[in-house]
Amino acid sequence: MKKPKMPRSFQYYSMRWTINPDHKLIDEMGLTERDHAHISITNDPRIPDEMLRETLLHELLHVVLDNTLPLSAGLNNNAEDIEENLIRVVSPRLFHLFNENPELLHYIFKPKGAKK
Repeated sequence: MKKPKMPRSFQYYSMRWTINPDHKLIDEMGLTERDHAHISITNDPRIPDEMLRETLLHELLHVVLDNTLPLSAGLNNNAEDIEENLIRVVSPRLFHLFNENPELLHYIFKPKGAKK
């Protein structure tokens, strides 16, 4: 099975985001620039593919969770309340992101046995 390629762009609601490999990233694996709707991911060949995919998921969560902290205001800091609220916030956003961009889902969660 052929290794999926990292998508170079995706749609999140009304914004078209770009994803580019970046050899200039030194101290970090990925970087999300919300003002420019852009994600940079290291293209260091020493980094394992699985780590790059997890890094992309990490950066996508920055996109999805942008401006969600005010939604937890007023909670009594009960861990279960915070967890439930976070899930309520994240779930529909992730569903939308992956429903609109199945290639992201395919790349991040590539089938077992796919070539590295």
